[in-house]
Amino acid sequence: MSDGAPYDRFGIDPIGTAGHYAHFVLVEWRLPWKRDIFDDEALAGVKLAVDRAAERGEPTRVLGLVPGSGSGSPAGTARVIRYSHTGSSYARTEALVEVEQFADTVIGVVDGDDPAPLHDPGDVRDLLICTHGRRDKRCGALGLQLFERLASRWDDVRVWRISHIGGHHLAPTGISFPEGWFWGHLDVEVCDQIIRRTGDRAELADHLRGNAALPQVAQILDRDAWVELGWPWTGRPRAAEVEELDDERTIVTLAPLRGAGSRSAIVGIGRRVPTMACDSACDDASLTTPELAVLDYK
Repeated sequence: MSDGAPYDRFGIDPIGTAGHYAHFVLVEWRLPWKRDIFDDEALAGVKLAVDRAAERGEPTRVLGLVPGSGSGSPAGTARVIRYSHTGSSYARTEALVEVEQFADTVIGVVDGDDPAPLHDPGDVRDLLICTHGRRDKRCGALGLQLFERLASRWDDVRVWRISHIGGHHLAPTGISFPEGWFWGHLDVEVCDQIIRRTGDRAELADHLRGNAALPQVAQILDRDAWVELGWPWTGRPRAAEVEELDDERTIVTLAPLRGAGSRSAIVGIGRRVPTMACDSACDDASLTTPELAVLDYK
């Protein structure tokens, strides 16, 4: 850890780089993927459904799953998984869909329909690893290497290859469900600790990009609470209120819906750090990433 930020062992504190979504829709989609999976003509209607979800205040992220990477599907079917936020973590519903009906089903799920017919995969968790090499070579190389080491590591965890989730400079990147937490700079040991909820949380915090259920500026307070209070924090219903002070500072209040743990702070840009564009093999001094920091506790 450096003097500039509490968690930045890799040169940038990753917190606040997770997206903010009410729902995730995960779809098995054939390879090769385009740079943006929505560029596939068959999925054009899905992009419109995502726009409709945003308009009704239910931001939804659709991610591609490499078929069979996490769990096999019967011939002629493909898997659709929806994770919807419940106030603490994300609840899963899942379906096996006939290929001929797949695109229409995905559009319906993004529009709010239940994935049907329902499929119960049993008591398993999902770990998603970005391996989208067409979008970013780092994810394609480092993510695939990590996936291959993790694919059969746990009996009760499905490890999936997924499409790009952002944060390519933090590769290998991934998402753990049902928490809905984004991670970066992953390796086998770190993934073991995430899955089994072991290890030093202050060390793991170097890898935590944030809780997708919360606005990005609130993710830093959520991480602080988790480091302090432990893994049970992930199961506690909580909400955030944000009030913008100016373009770079926000008052954030994070409050559990029961019990202690409320905290409030001014969150803003602590510094801007060099980064790289997708597919760039070297740093470009003109490109920077804002790094969030707690500027003052209330």
